[in-house]
Amino acid sequence: MPVMGRTIAKLFFIAVTAILLSSCFNSQENSNSDPDDLQVASQRTGDLQPDSQNSGDPQTDAQDSGNQQPDSRNVDTQQTEEPQPFELPEGETAEADEELNSDVTTSNVDYTMYDFLEYVILDVHNFWAPIMVDAGYPRPWVSYVFPAPGESVYSSCSGEQGTNDEDFFYCPTDDQIVFSQAIAIKLWEGTYKVNDESNVQFNAGDFSVAALVAHEYAHSLQDELGWFPDNGEQLATSRSIELNADCLSGVWANSAYSRGLLDYGDIEEVMRTLSDIGNDSNAPAITHGFPAERTAAFMIGYNNGDAPSCDHYLFTEY
Repeated sequence: MPVMGRTIAKLFFIAVTAILLSSCFNSQENSNSDPDDLQVASQRTGDLQPDSQNSGDPQTDAQDSGNQQPDSRNVDTQQTEEPQPFELPEGETAEADEELNSDVTTSNVDYTMYDFLEYVILDVHNFWAPIMVDAGYPRPWVSYVFPAPGESVYSSCSGEQGTNDEDFFYCPTDDQIVFSQAIAIKLWEGTYKVNDESNVQFNAGDFSVAALVAHEYAHSLQDELGWFPDNGEQLATSRSIELNADCLSGVWANSAYSRGLLDYGDIEEVMRTLSDIGNDSNAPAITHGFPAERTAAFMIGYNNGDAPSCDHYLFTEY
C-alpha cells in the first residue's frame, strides 16, 4: 500500500476506534456470556504526563484504587507490535450529537479491555487535570499498567511474586495504577464478589469498571495532595481514604452524566459493584467501608459534582 494510503487507513482506524469507544459507558444489560468473549490485549504501560509548563515533583500516594472541559493529554503507550504515541483530542469523549449504543455487553464490543480501561483513565485524567491546576497544584501525573489475563507485572505493592489476575490498586511507591484486565472482566460481568452479605439486585456492567478506575485514579490525587507523605505516615485512616476515593469517583461520574455519556442503569451498576466489594461484618478489618457507606460516598460525590463535598471523609476517623 502506498505511504499515503497507509496513513489514511491508520487515521481512519483511529477515528473509528474513538467513535466505538465513546459508547462504552452506555450499558444497560448484564451479559451472562463467557468473559473470554471480550478480547484482551497483551501488557502495555502508559504515563499520564504532566504539562511541561506546570510540571513539578508529584508526591506519592495510597493503595487500592461543575463540569470542566477536558484538555488533551499526551499518553505514551507501548504496544506489542507497533509502539506509537496516542493522543486523546480535546472533546473526543463528549460528542453530544453522537448516536449512543445502549446495548453494549462484553460479548458484542469491538475493542479490547485494554482499550476500554485506557479510554476511561484518559477521560478521568482529562477531567481532574484542569481542576488541580486551577486550584494551584501541579498538573497530576501517574503511570498505569493493565496486565492481560495470566500476565504478572512487578509492583512495589505486590512483593516479589508480582501481580495476579485479581489485582486492581494504586501503588504509592511506584505512583502507578495497576488494573488487571481479568478482574475488569469479572467486575463487568458481576462475577467478582467479596461480600457474602450483599444482596443488591442491580446488574453490573461497563460503568462498574469505569467507576473503580476513577476510584484508583482518586488515590493518585490524594497522594499528590499530600495525604500519603513520603515518610509513610498516613494522615487519615484507610477507611477514610477509601470512602473519599469513592466520593471523588462519584464527582467524575457526575461529569460523565453532564456530558451525555451515561445511560439508564449505569449508576445502579456502580451500586451493585460497591456493594459486592464493600466490607461485610465478618471482615477482619474494615479497611474500605461497609456497602452502605461506599455507595453513600459515591452518591455524595455524584449528586454534588465537586471535590469539596468529599473532604469530610478525610477529616473523619472511621
